[in-house]
Amino acid sequence: MRSAFVRRVLYPLQQTLQGRNFLGLLEEWSEIQYRPPDELRERQEEKLRSLFLHARRHVPHYAEKCRFLGLGPDDIRGLDDLPKLPVLSREDVRSNFPLRITADNVPRRRRVPDRTSGSTGEPLIFYRDKAARDAALASFLLFDAWAGIRPGDRSVHVGAPQPFKLNSKLSAVLRGHTDLGVFSLDDGNTEALLAKLVKIKPDLIEGYASVLFRVALAALKRDVRPKPRAVIATSDTLPAHEPVEDAFGCRVFNRYGNREICGALAQNCPDGRGLHINTELCVLEVVDEHNLPVPAGRSGRVLVTDLANRVMPLIRYDTGDRAAAGGTCSCGRGFPLVSAVEGRSTEFLISPRGGRVSPVSLGHFLFVSRPYAGSVRVFQAEQRDAERVVFRFVPMGRASESLKQDLLRDLQEFMGRDVEVRIEFVGDIPAGPGGKRSVIVSSIAPRFP
Repeated sequence: MRSAFVRRVLYPLQQTLQGRNFLGLLEEWSEIQYRPPDELRERQEEKLRSLFLHARRHVPHYAEKCRFLGLGPDDIRGLDDLPKLPVLSREDVRSNFPLRITADNVPRRRRVPDRTSGSTGEPLIFYRDKAARDAALASFLLFDAWAGIRPGDRSVHVGAPQPFKLNSKLSAVLRGHTDLGVFSLDDGNTEALLAKLVKIKPDLIEGYASVLFRVALAALKRDVRPKPRAVIATSDTLPAHEPVEDAFGCRVFNRYGNREICGALAQNCPDGRGLHINTELCVLEVVDEHNLPVPAGRSGRVLVTDLANRVMPLIRYDTGDRAAAGGTCSCGRGFPLVSAVEGRSTEFLISPRGGRVSPVSLGHFLFVSRPYAGSVRVFQAEQRDAERVVFRFVPMGRASESLKQDLLRDLQEFMGRDVEVRIEFVGDIPAGPGGKRSVIVSSIAPRFP
């Protein structure tokens, strides 16, 4: 009954009162997803051309790059032209934010400040585009539909606690959505999470892959089955699908998103494991060390262009992730594919009581729940035994004593009084083998729950 209420009353009313169109986009994308790949590529390239012209004309960073490279308005016509443009790094965004990376012709009221969770070790403050909300929500709803979930079906998110907002809380209640937030998982709160899932009886369980995996192991051990219709794993890497599917008795879907890019970018359909890219929302490239496309089946770095954000265009943005290009699927959808995203860290900090903290949860605490995104350039946590953790930070500016004391207080509270926390300010945190910088370096933690 609630599902029908949300689909027929709540969402249409929300669209009318707020002047939005996410249901229209959902209907459109649900129809075009089965069109030929060439037709979907033409639609994507039309949006790319428009975005490039906008950024070249109205964003100082891109205007300067185009002048330096001699790129005219007709030089970026399609996907094959993208390698003419340089890669946009987090440092590029950070050093140009806000004035040089923000469009000068978009009203300020469309700027929505946000910050990343810092799960890659590099937090970032950026602007979302308020006008892109419909595309973001439509993408989530489209991918939910692939998992057999309709608006209004009872859903649960498991992961880091979300900041409290009254309007979001009321909307969640009406939609039948529940957030089960947890930063650190130990045997006690894993059992508590499992008990809540059994009590709520959700149609969809969505959340951090590492959390879902540990809850699934607890369910198998206790022979308790929450029995949702679908599970969607996000944020970090799922070690294996089989235990989760056995525990929950349903199909597990992998969803790829990026906090800087507004929306769910890719997900597998019911017919395969490869992730279909929503080309209405983004361009996703898999490139080699020269920033050129890799052949199908080869692994490379993931660059994303956000086709919906005109406030702060992100073109060829380096996500820090890796994936394998290409793939095949029998479902008939025209959206291109990548393999499951690689390299999202699955190491943990471990407390003497057995609690586990993932890089995603640690970053969320520091840079979403706490205000350190504007003070820290890079960070890393090192643990050599369960009783001690060293947190190293490369500060934005001067390494003040007050910042050090604030970090020490908050991280001591976060880790618990039975863990000795030490804060170090350093000039650099070098990347490891393969150019990847680990957020957590641990001598004691297993890689998977």
